[in-house]
Amino acid sequence: MNGPCPDTVTVLSVEKRRSVVQLVLSDESERCVPAAVFLSLRLKEGQTVSRSGLDARIRALTRNAAGNKAAALLSFRGRSVRETENALRRGGFDDESVEETLASFQELGYLDDRTFTRDWIRSRLAKGIGPNRIRSELLLKGVDRTLVEDALSELDGGSAADEALFRCLSKAVRGRNLDDPKERAKAIQQIVRRGYSFSEARAALDDYLKDNDPETMD
Repeated sequence: MNGPCPDTVTVLSVEKRRSVVQLVLSDESERCVPAAVFLSLRLKEGQTVSRSGLDARIRALTRNAAGNKAAALLSFRGRSVRETENALRRGGFDDESVEETLASFQELGYLDDRTFTRDWIRSRLAKGIGPNRIRSELLLKGVDRTLVEDALSELDGGSAADEALFRCLSKAVRGRNLDDPKERAKAIQQIVRRGYSFSEARAALDDYLKDNDPETMD
């Protein structure tokens, strides 16, 4: 009497855990797959499948799903390598799929921390955000500190940085009675919160007051 094919297993249980689904098979092995991949597998408890075929399908579907996830993330906005990696891991993708996806996207130029850093700095400066806050944001996104510092050093004395500080200053002084020391202090605090040092904020406000002093204006 012939026994079951040694490559055949039965799905004993299907347990959903947040972003992943755990499959327990009759050969006492387990498979954890991203929830999106499980939907494509169309597996049910009690279903008999080829073990090697199942593994091949999981591998191919997972690789494809990880690429789609990364592409969707980057279509929304630019991201650092670490941000993309963290998002994929939260999606339940295994180490191999994550590493393959990151390597592929970096090779194609879709993921580049240097370009991302410059673009991020440019966009934040346009909103009047200062270098201190920009630095913290980029470090939190996993960008290498040296890369961040090199990119920020390019701003020293640049018009983009000056324009950003002017935008920030304009918002900070709007509607304030700057004859009142408390209001001046609040304006400085607002500038500091936006990512500038106290000395930068104080100097910017002093220059603004001089430029707008009726006694010194022509």
